[in-house]
Amino acid sequence: MLSGYASARSEEVFAAGAAYIFGAATVGTTYSNTRFRNLGDLSSSPSPFGYRGTTTFNNVEASFKYQLTPALLTGVAADYAKGSGIHDASYRQFVLGADYNLSKRTDVYLMAIYQKASGTDSTGRSAVAAINGVRASAGDSQTVFRVGLRHKF
Repeated sequence: MLSGYASARSEEVFAAGAAYIFGAATVGTTYSNTRFRNLGDLSSSPSPFGYRGTTTFNNVEASFKYQLTPALLTGVAADYAKGSGIHDASYRQFVLGADYNLSKRTDVYLMAIYQKASGTDSTGRSAVAAINGVRASAGDSQTVFRVGLRHKF
């Protein structure tokens, strides 16, 4: 939950990633650093929470996917994000998924996502789990299952 940082004069993001393919397997990793600088300095949007200063989020992810058959891809990923500065929220997320090609342009996929939050979020409250694409949890953990049929035009 980043809404408490809307008064930042600037948001700076640095990100890097790499992947290595060997045979049917791919191993990947990403790192990002996001800084919300000069919180509370905007006269048009002063911080309603009285924040001043800078907050930083460091995020690291590791992933592994494997092409079991020409039609079936499986994968797993783990992600860790840690805030520092004004607040100390941290988020751990784990993903397990599979994608099956029904044809050249149509596939069906299944994902299970689990997230655990801790610390204090940007609004000064206890951090809650907030998996992208769904409503944030009322508590510190959240599990989401996604099933989809995709057709590429």
